[in-house]
Amino acid sequence: MILFIMSKQDRIKWNQRYAEDSYHKNNPVTLVEDWLPRIPVGKALDVACGAGRNAIFLAQAGYRVDAIDISLEGLNQARQKAESQGLSVNWVEHDLDQDFQFDTDYDLIIVLWYVDLVLVTGLCGCLAAGGYLVCEEHLITDLEVIGPTSSNY
Repeated sequence: MILFIMSKQDRIKWNQRYAEDSYHKNNPVTLVEDWLPRIPVGKALDVACGAGRNAIFLAQAGYRVDAIDISLEGLNQARQKAESQGLSVNWVEHDLDQDFQFDTDYDLIIVLWYVDLVLVTGLCGCLAAGGYLVCEEHLITDLEVIGPTSSNY
């Protein structure tokens, strides 16, 4: 029951933000722009896609895109933007706190600024052989990130 209450509150919050145009961004996230040239074009999933800026960018690059979000208002805005550019994206309204049957053949899955470790772990099983899961999350500080220096990361 708690998940349902939170989900309802999340849906209301995000629908209101998109209706007020207080979350208006058109350019894709830099991480997606930077990684895209390294990933073969194929089938992509944008998880918690919001108003669709990254899904639209992927469709422009030739990907077949599924995009899922809790906010019908955000998805409607995304659909209008995509259609105005002649792009086809499969927009799906769904609360990610609830079970969902994803396809299992994605070449690319992006999860940006949405934290659900159980979901992210499960999404690994939705990748095609050699597929990529690209995630980005806010950091607590602006300190330099410590990690591998390989160009593979």
